Amino acid sequence: MRVGHADRDRIIEILNVATGEGRLTLEELETRIEAASRARFESDLDALIADLPEGRARRDREVELSQRAQLPVPSDALAPPGSLALTAAWAAVIRAGRWQVPEWILAEPQWAAVVLNFLDAIPPPGGVINIELRMSWGSFVMILPEGWGLDRRGLTAKSVWSSATFDAPEVPSQGKPLVRLMGRQGDGRLSVRGERWWDKYLHKASKN
Repeated sequence: MRVGHADRDRIIEILNVATGEGRLTLEELETRIEAASRARFESDLDALIADLPEGRARRDREVELSQRAQLPVPSDALAPPGSLALTAAWAAVIRAGRWQVPEWILAEPQWAAVVLNFLDAIPPPGGVINIELRMSWGSFVMILPEGWGLDRRGLTAKSVWSSATFDAPEVPSQGKPLVRLMGRQGDGRLSVRGERWWDKYLHKASKN
């Protein structure tokens, strides 16, 4: 994943704090800040804090995510029992209100929108929700309650015409569910966000 100015600034702040704590020398700080300013990818920045407490925290987070997400992605012929398939061809498909969320969801926005509103949803007992996205033209929206985590490492973008915004932490809060988003984003819009005031009026019940 390519990084932006905010990502570089965050790493530089970590380096400055580490220097103030005596973990880095001024010479090391200068060298790493220069490298951070040139960084293009997340891996470039991760290497600069790998020997600092923040780097260890990131590795611990990756271990936690992998431990909570051990199930393989199902094939078309072997979808787990109780899976939910949502296909939006010419009309929007919305899940909202009080609904029981299965462990696996297949979302196929073709020429319309698939909206998954989890604000009042009942998560599966295991605390992990696997969502496979197969998008062509259309949009896909997920509304997550506060504290829910999002693992999108298995998601790939199909073309330059796609757009995506993600407003959710990678690691869920204690006791909160983790959503694994995987599959293919097509030529459409993808949005993962928290609650907005208008959601109470926009998505009062499930449709289709």
